[in-house]
Amino acid sequence: MLRTGVFRLHVKNAPVVTQVVVEPNDRRTWLLLLGGHCGGTLAHRPNGLKPNGLKPNGLKETVMDPTLAGLFNLVAAHPAHDPGEAESIAQVLAFLKATPAPFSRGTLAGHITGSAVVLDGTGRALLLHHARLDRWLQPGGHMEPLESDPSESALREAREESGLADLILDEDASGVPLLLDVDVHPIPLNTKRAEPAHLHHDLCYVARTATPQLAAIDREESHALRWVTPQEVASLVLDDSTRRRLEKAFRSPPPRHFTR
Repeated sequence: MLRTGVFRLHVKNAPVVTQVVVEPNDRRTWLLLLGGHCGGTLAHRPNGLKPNGLKPNGLKETVMDPTLAGLFNLVAAHPAHDPGEAESIAQVLAFLKATPAPFSRGTLAGHITGSAVVLDGTGRALLLHHARLDRWLQPGGHMEPLESDPSESALREAREESGLADLILDEDASGVPLLLDVDVHPIPLNTKRAEPAHLHHDLCYVARTATPQLAAIDREESHALRWVTPQEVASLVLDDSTRRRLEKAFRSPPPRHFTR
């Protein structure tokens, strides 16, 4: 059985060493780290696994994993709504290029997360009052080890936190989930989980439901939930990125396959 490993990435000319804690069942991250797709040194390697092509003297050439390359191109092509989102896009692109395991919660400096603005057929949006962060937010959260795209975690988290099993993401004509917004924001120290303060590089999508009356609170995540109209948003205390995401979502037309 694999044990938890600690991988330290020494990027050439970078002042910071990125430390990644890799869990035993995080197969995708192990394949990236031990398959020679990134450079660094393995401080602790599970029994039975040997590094292949690791470069202990620093990262000279990086071959980006195809999944990460696709995500990089998606974010790079995303139009910024304002200077705040433009800065977040630049941060996410730099993070994807420099981080061997950007999806892993074990990447202590931060990780890619997924979220979704949930809309019903009348154009209302669902907000959750986050229990730990104590503010109104759209549903979202961390990626699971077997998830390879933040849109997957966005849909899963939205279903779990809203109780709405019929949620679907807005997609383009080829079936690719449409990226709504990009935001990088700080997450405070979590003493309960022994997690240091870190950054969430969050990619947000639009999810829609035809059964808003079935929304239910996940008490582990939220104190309350409420459906809000565009007019009601103006009176709420929200951070800038949440307000921006709601404004964008309210303007997004429902796809043809969505029916009330």
